[in-house]
Amino acid sequence: MTVESSHVDPVCGMTVPSDSAHHHFQAGTEYFFCSARCLEKFHVEPGRFLEASTPVVPPRTARSY
Repeated sequence: MTVESSHVDPVCGMTVPSDSAHHHFQAGTEYFFCSARCLEKFHVEPGRFLEASTPVVPPRTARSY
């Protein structure tokens, strides 16, 4: 993956390839998401994520099962 073909998910901060199935145009800018869940969070409250200088959702931690 090259720098030109990757983006940062505005919700969780993960690096996302340009060919991601999860993307959305907002105010003339295309945003890319790592998952449908992050895309849905963005749809519900885009301003929350666009105003943040760092991703709003904390990184996931390993869980014990």
